[in-house]
Amino acid sequence: MKNKNLPLEMFDFLDVTHQEIQKKLSQLKETIELATSDHLEKIDTKLLSEICHFFDTAVRQHHIDEERHVFPALIASGDEKLNAMAQQLYQDHGWLESNWMELAPMLKGLINHTMWFNFEDLQHCFDVFSNLNIEHVKLEESIAYPSAKTSVWTWDSPGIGREMYVRRTVKNSDAALS
Repeated sequence: MKNKNLPLEMFDFLDVTHQEIQKKLSQLKETIELATSDHLEKIDTKLLSEICHFFDTAVRQHHIDEERHVFPALIASGDEKLNAMAQQLYQDHGWLESNWMELAPMLKGLINHTMWFNFEDLQHCFDVFSNLNIEHVKLEESIAYPSAKTSVWTWDSPGIGREMYVRRTVKNSDAALS
């Protein structure tokens, strides 16, 4: 039996963000390769600024979306394995944030031409951040999202959409006022 109230658009939206994460990681990899091979003049600082903004804003909102609307469905399923996976995904979000907080200042150093960091550290931080993102996305797309779609029978699609929209709109309004 298929749930007619399932907010499939939400999962499409989340999938688009995953695709964008993979694209940005690929662009970051190219940037890191330029930096570590002493081709700093070839770095597109505008693109790098856009990538940093994406991880500072869109990805954080994406994680909130999952933590409010996907992971609770896994926990509510009553399945111990899904519950454990949801806990792991919550923990991954913490590690991703921590890794980003270590990597971002180095990337912003490249943007501002203030290379105060060690390039080996930059490469290592990127590798950790990229690998965790890739594994995290795989787990969400292969198990978490399909399981959430089938384990919840009551979704407030309009409410979820409204919450996601308002949260982003308020964040953007607040940022514009700063």
